[in-house]
This record gives sequence, structure tokens and C-alpha cells, in this order.
Amino acid sequence: MDVLFGDELLLFAFVILLFGCIFGLIVYLAVRQRKKLLEGFTVFAERLGCPASIPTGFFGGFPSLNGVYRERTLRVYMFRRASGSGKNRKSKTYTAFTLHVDNPDGFQFNIYEQGFFSTLLTKFGMQDILTGDEAFDREFIVKSNNEEKVRAMLSPPVAAKFMEFAARYTAFGVELKGDQFYYEAPETIVGEKHMLRFEEKINFMCDISDRLDEMNRRRRK
Repeated sequence: MDVLFGDELLLFAFVILLFGCIFGLIVYLAVRQRKKLLEGFTVFAERLGCPASIPTGFFGGFPSLNGVYRERTLRVYMFRRASGSGKNRKSKTYTAFTLHVDNPDGFQFNIYEQGFFSTLLTKFGMQDILTGDEAFDREFIVKSNNEEKVRAMLSPPVAAKFMEFAARYTAFGVELKGDQFYYEAPETIVGEKHMLRFEEKINFMCDISDRLDEMNRRRRK
């Protein structure tokens, strides 16, 4: 009996040690991933020439940046969003950015890739503007408060860039509301490929902003 008790005690100690090692490994990986995130975001902000807010400590929240890029106010930030319910409920980290655009006439649009949810909305009465480009219209849902202007904005080079992004990124979409472009994606900026993705999308929004500026100038003449 004494031997059996000793074996049980040894087994118990081994289980405690094993769980301790597993917990330590989880903490180590989480700290390492957070450090990588903060370092990556710092480099990303430096590349854009925008000041970053980098939290300290493990529970300090997400990094963000607010600055001026290509003469436009830019904000990049992260947040968590839960989806599903019950046992299927999951939480993902998203990175989003807003970009200021001069919008004197209150022009609005949403351009998103076709999918189950967006197609369902269209069937239930949400207007889908057709551009006349069959490939583009098959790929994207276009909604706007100014049909003529959104068609003019989607020049062949701009439409081609949307199509390129649709081929490379899942569920690509952009929204203009008020004086801001808005974009989000379920990913974080932790490495070079993520930096390049967001830098490319930010530049694309800047290009569209430049086009809208040009269209507004022509209209005022």
C-alpha cells in the first residue's frame, strides 16, 4: 500500500509538471507573438511615416497609428470581433484603416465581392448598380447614392485593380461614407507580407481619392 501511494504521488507530480510545462509554453508563445505584432506594427508605421501608439505590457491592448499619408489623414487600428454562437462562437482579430477624402457632395458607395450574404441582400431589394463591365459585375456588388458618379469613378484602370484584388484577396470590399474610406480584414500586421498587403490597399484608396478629387475639380469648372 505504501508503494502504491508513492507511485500515485509520483504520477500526480508528473501530471502537475506536465500541465505546468504546457501552460508555460502557451504563455511563451503568446508573449512571443505579441512582441512580433508590436515590432511589426512599429516598422509598418515607420514605413508610412506615421506616428504609432504602441502599448506596453502583455495586456496593453492593440497598437494603432494616426498620421498623414500622401496628404491624407490615415488611421490604422485593430479590434476583435466575435461570430457564431454557442460552441461555434469564435473571436478573430481584425485590422482596419480609415482614410480621409474630400467629399463635398456626400458621395457614398459600397463595393464588395459577390458572396452568399451580399447576393442575398441584392435579392431582397438592395440595389446593385451594373457598370457595363460584365466581368466586374459578376465579381462585385456595387451600391451608391450616385449611380452616374460611381460608374465614372470605376474607370478601366480602377476596375482592373478591383479585379486584381478580388483574385488575390478573399472577400475584398471598400466603403466610402461621409469623408472616409473604410477597409477591414481578419488579419494582423505581423510580417512583411501583411505590411505589403495593407500598404498596397492604402495606396489604392489614395489613388481612388485622387481620382475623386480630379472628378470634383472638373465638375466645379
